[in-house]
Amino acid sequence: MCKLIGYYIPDNNASQESLKKFHQYLNYVVASQLVIDEKANLEETSMELDKVLQKYFKPDRRIAMVQNKGFDREIANIIVKNDKLNKLAVNNLTSYLSNNNWKGINIDLEGIKKENKELFIKFLRSLNEELKKTNHHLGISVPAKTDERHNSDWAGAYDYQKIGEIVDQVVVMAYDLHWPGGNPGPVAPLNWVKDVIDYLMINVNIEKIYLGIPFYGYDWTINQNKNAVALSTKQIYNLIEKYSINVKWNEEAATPFFHYQLNNELHEVWFENQVSIANKMQLVKDYNLAGAAFWRLGLGIESFWEELTAWHLKN
Repeated sequence: MCKLIGYYIPDNNASQESLKKFHQYLNYVVASQLVIDEKANLEETSMELDKVLQKYFKPDRRIAMVQNKGFDREIANIIVKNDKLNKLAVNNLTSYLSNNNWKGINIDLEGIKKENKELFIKFLRSLNEELKKTNHHLGISVPAKTDERHNSDWAGAYDYQKIGEIVDQVVVMAYDLHWPGGNPGPVAPLNWVKDVIDYLMINVNIEKIYLGIPFYGYDWTINQNKNAVALSTKQIYNLIEKYSINVKWNEEAATPFFHYQLNNELHEVWFENQVSIANKMQLVKDYNLAGAAFWRLGLGIESFWEELTAWHLKN
């Protein structure tokens, strides 16, 4: 049976409200609970276990996510390159789980350089060995790619095959094909998402694969040297209503988009709606994946969850 994961931001009001309303749809929650610094010290983003999280999810359904502090790429690379810091990070993560009520950990160390690929695998193996001693779960969030020729520092260091052999759960972040610093376009076009799944399935057992699905969009200002602005789905629908926007549909990407004018500047927005979410959920079924993971609670709208209700009834 397909399982659903919601990414959660502790102590964030929108995330908390979403969890209260829609927790019944989720099998697991991955909480952005920990950051790791350049000395391999852990810091909790929520100083005590979030009360809303604790109310709706028992320990065997709670997974703590760890990220490099400030998404600083140097931190991730320093830790995997240094044996002493590597071991300290493993010990600190293992101790944290042993001393707190979590099912396991989700690794979201971003920006690891391709040349550190094998060192990252070594770190994951060491961590997995220690976590298994305490019967804890190891998951990972991996960047999306469609082949192994990907040399970027965003995805090049993530060896799908070796990662799949080590961890219990692989969430592929199948979004941000178009990102704030690039040209306008669909965040998670369906044709590309299919290619991502196809490549991941070559390397990882489908029983471990969760498809990451975005609950957000980007707003680009055309012909301006500006990064796009990330918007929640609610913010996007507010824009549509405010400016009486005619939303268009891109058939190839199976994704909605629109244009609007503000202060004599042309904007282009790509996002997800109920139909595009349904299409991605259909992929989860068609490929017989373990499930789907939504980034994130607090960014979606009611109709997304209505679609998940309908999807569950059909499946």
